[in-house]
Amino acid sequence: MTKDQILELKENFEVELKKATGKDGKGELPKDFWETYSAMANTYGGTVFLGIKESQDKTLTILGIEDIEKVKKSLFDNLNNPKKVNKNLLKDSNVEEITIENKTILKITIPRAKREEKPIFLNDNIFGETYTRNFEGDYKSNEEKVKRMISEQVEDSRDNRILNGFDFDDIDIESLTTYRNMLSAHNPEHPYNEYDIKEFLRIIGGYAKNRQTKEEGLTVAGLLMFGKLHTIREEFSNYMIDYQERSDSTRWIDRITTDGTWSGNLFDFYRKVIKKLYEDLKVPFSLDGDIRQDKTLVHIALREALINTIAHADYTGRSSLLIIKHLDMFGFRNPGLMRIPIEDALHGGHSDCRNRTIHQMFLLIGLGEKAGSGLPKIFSGWNSQHWSKPFLYEKQELEQTILELRMVNLFDDNVISNLTELYGNKFKNINEKKRVILATAYLENVINHTRINEIINAHPHDISLILKQLVDDEMLKCEGIGRGKVYFLPNKSFNTPQDFTFEAPDIKKGTPDIKDKKVREEKTTIRPSGYEPDELSGYSIPQKEAPDIKKEAPDIRARDITGTNKELRPSGYEPDELPGCSIPQKKVPYIIESLNMLSQNQIDAYLKIADPVRSTQKVDKKTVINTILEICTYDFIALDILAHFLNRNKEGLRKRYLNPMVKDGSLQRAFPTTPNHPNQAYKKTPSE
Repeated sequence: MTKDQILELKENFEVELKKATGKDGKGELPKDFWETYSAMANTYGGTVFLGIKESQDKTLTILGIEDIEKVKKSLFDNLNNPKKVNKNLLKDSNVEEITIENKTILKITIPRAKREEKPIFLNDNIFGETYTRNFEGDYKSNEEKVKRMISEQVEDSRDNRILNGFDFDDIDIESLTTYRNMLSAHNPEHPYNEYDIKEFLRIIGGYAKNRQTKEEGLTVAGLLMFGKLHTIREEFSNYMIDYQERSDSTRWIDRITTDGTWSGNLFDFYRKVIKKLYEDLKVPFSLDGDIRQDKTLVHIALREALINTIAHADYTGRSSLLIIKHLDMFGFRNPGLMRIPIEDALHGGHSDCRNRTIHQMFLLIGLGEKAGSGLPKIFSGWNSQHWSKPFLYEKQELEQTILELRMVNLFDDNVISNLTELYGNKFKNINEKKRVILATAYLENVINHTRINEIINAHPHDISLILKQLVDDEMLKCEGIGRGKVYFLPNKSFNTPQDFTFEAPDIKKGTPDIKDKKVREEKTTIRPSGYEPDELSGYSIPQKEAPDIKKEAPDIRARDITGTNKELRPSGYEPDELPGCSIPQKKVPYIIESLNMLSQNQIDAYLKIADPVRSTQKVDKKTVINTILEICTYDFIALDILAHFLNRNKEGLRKRYLNPMVKDGSLQRAFPTTPNHPNQAYKKTPSE
């Protein structure tokens, strides 16, 4: 690296700069290096430069390290000390000396730990000192996140575990029988067709017996694929699968969710949703010889996207599995991060399926592609129509994986027309690469360096220069630094990067790809999540009283605190003033006890409010108190959720802040007569 390249460095998600001069000025490995080592290894990897000082105005000074051998020895001594760090991921090639003007700095490249190696933790304290990286900060992982890392490490497949106390009676027989009929139709000669239904379930992996312990029962795969909703929720309390067809960001015109009106298992969800995804899809049919093929590459891509979402989801997570259909795009979101780097998955041939038994169940009846070929099939299908390249990305903070499939050509007449109207002759005079970037920003609202790298064939450094030119020419705006840096059009206001759960650009009104459907009129009656009017076409649910719904679906209920108003807030209720991240007042205060009770928009808004506290462990007490009061302004917030938003230990938060704030009257408890109530939650005391 040259001096100029060194001085251009900035601390970000992938880069950390440390003075490392020590007390004597000759060089010392900083104590906080190990937090960065753990955080980068547990996230996406990164690079640490020792011997560089970053001042408050972001200018860099090369200090160098005089005793470089002392620092290197300290590094490797501690890497190989299991009392300091549980695993050494570095080789000699990961540590590089760089001499600039007779000063030596140390460049340490920390690789991303493999699933089998995580969590990387410090001081023999797995639950107290496991870190992850967020923008340029290193943050302690909570116990729940660490436990998921451990599960991912020890279980190659998360769905073959035998469930204690679950047996054949917990299966929805109609679902299993339908699956069996599909196998018989797909492969009439298959030997599995000869077995009775209980043995059939065992042989496909839905039921198992441990020959050593004699334990037997349903597997996770058997319960999730063919179980009854109430039994699935006994094991997976946050289980929620959701399909929504939307006309815009706030109104949906068709929905399938876990509302108690059907089995609620994954197999039936697939059968219902795939029909919805295919419905009204107009793409040219293809020929195999002289035979018309009704299922095109686009149909195969949608099928594979749905199966991948189901098979790769982490059903122990707090997020729902969500499928969205817009007029000009499809979105697929599953709880759980990718098990392999995204770039490896996109190239194909690499697979680490979280729920292999479920994936194999789909393959057995002729659905899905072999391991490692699913994503290339999706990209190939979208390519066949010259549509915008699929967008696969992760939300690290929320532990979600998202795939967006847009049915729009980057150079669609409407796109070009709108960009020409925005930029005038400036758009006509720029090169093709810049046009691609601007068209992508128009379609996807917010883009970053990684996304552009997927779309255009250019060196990453060249992409950085192009993006800088577009910003300098005022054709793009930007926010953030490093990996967190995002770009958007100047006529857009930036809040947070939006995913498919929000409004897609209105560029194809009256699109021929999907028939327009009549949007239901908004009702003044407020209903709980998943509970909709009888007249909704294709999705009839008889009207019931709110108390019955609470019994049927306890994990998506709203708790009425006042007891005086039985109106409940509807699912997906959005803040009125999202650009300012305000959370508007609702008619009835209720307990937010699960992230599933909030829309993605609301979660992002709360996280923005909490950012001054969650982004650092060193913050003054007044800031913490004010942030708590702002979060708890309108609804009772459960302790778990408050701790999640603030990135703080629950008990420490309760003892140091919440209890004193209740005592001084600034906060009130949802259950004031039972301070240690398991569902305790907190709300700002209204001013007189």
